[in-house]
Amino acid sequence: MRTLIFGFCFTLIIVYNANTQSAFPTARDAEKLMNTKTLVVLEDNMFSSFNSYIKTAVNEFWNITEFEFVSAKDFNEKRRDEQYSFLVPIQTSFEKDKSNAQWVFLNLLLGTKTKAIAGMPEFCSIPLYIIGEEEEEYGYYLPLIIRFVQKRVAQISENPDIEALEQLKYYNKNIPMLENKTILVLKNDLSPEVNTMQKIADYYPYKVKIVSGNEIEQVIKEKTENIVVLHKVGPGVSENEGRCYKMLFGADDARMYFYNYHTINSKRPDGLLPRDFKRLCRF
Repeated sequence: MRTLIFGFCFTLIIVYNANTQSAFPTARDAEKLMNTKTLVVLEDNMFSSFNSYIKTAVNEFWNITEFEFVSAKDFNEKRRDEQYSFLVPIQTSFEKDKSNAQWVFLNLLLGTKTKAIAGMPEFCSIPLYIIGEEEEEYGYYLPLIIRFVQKRVAQISENPDIEALEQLKYYNKNIPMLENKTILVLKNDLSPEVNTMQKIADYYPYKVKIVSGNEIEQVIKEKTENIVVLHKVGPGVSENEGRCYKMLFGADDARMYFYNYHTINSKRPDGLLPRDFKRLCRF
């Protein structure tokens, strides 16, 4: 079970326990969303990196609905209005997480006449960063995430087996396509057992490159073909507690090729693990 805290600039606005999963949208909800105006919720902190990143990404890549940038107060006032959808960062903490980390997830929600945020149809919830950790890196990936979220709305609208889409692990079915692509990773996003090319080769026979953030940013900007990038969100290799989320996105097609997370301990540190590379070979 996780506890979600909707807040910005560390100002608490709404707290609720997500004992049950958020409402998963139907194909009809997807059609409704396409006819809404999407309100992109900004953090109240005027110095927020998120605000700058989300404005740039949405202005360039959001094209399925009209949109407007609004405040957290606007979200609270309008979230029950069905003429709106919301692209909103939600601060999240997990029960039994001894690290007490505060995560920020980017959610796409449909306005609904419901008391609880959990009752709003949730099209996507993607981890972005941990509050207090280095936040700059997620800015590289936000354009891809914005593109992916829109593709997901279309999938939910068109897919007859819609329930399979509920979990992001649905996209692990795309893993076999990776053998013809090159995976780009940041060294800091790799666990110590696979933090060199030589170590990676012991677990994964296909193409991988350890690169800089600037190179990640460039391939995403250019939509370079046959390149996949790792978006990892975790507390850092020095931590022995918490969660580590791992996602692979195509730079050209914004397709998700892999999604998973693990609980960090002494044997499974923060970062992509040997077992992840093994799994990418298993399909």
